[in-house]
Amino acid sequence: MIAELLREHGEVGSVDLSPSDVAEMRAAAVLLREVFAAAHVDVAASVLNRLLRQSLGTVRLTSHGGLTPWHPHLDSDDDAPWGSGSSPRRAWL
Repeated sequence: MIAELLREHGEVGSVDLSPSDVAEMRAAAVLLREVFAAAHVDVAASVLNRLLRQSLGTVRLTSHGGLTPWHPHLDSDDDAPWGSGSSPRRAWL
C-alpha cells in the first residue's frame, strides 16, 4: 500500500520497504502533523525550520537521473535507505 502510494507520487525503481522503514516514515508523519496543523503560515514555517535543523540529512536536489522533475530530498543519495537517519526524507519532501 505504501509502495503503491509512493509510485503514484512519482517514485521510480524498486520500493522495498522494511517494517523499520515504515515505522520511521510513520514517526516522520507524526512530526509533520504539527506543520500542517499550524493555524498560521509563520508557525508552520517555524516548525518546519526546527525539523530541518534537527534532521540528520542535508537538503539536496535530485531528478533521480532525469526520471522525475527536480525536487528536494533530505538524505545522502538516491539509494539511501527509506528511513535513513530518522529524517522525514521522502515521506515529506
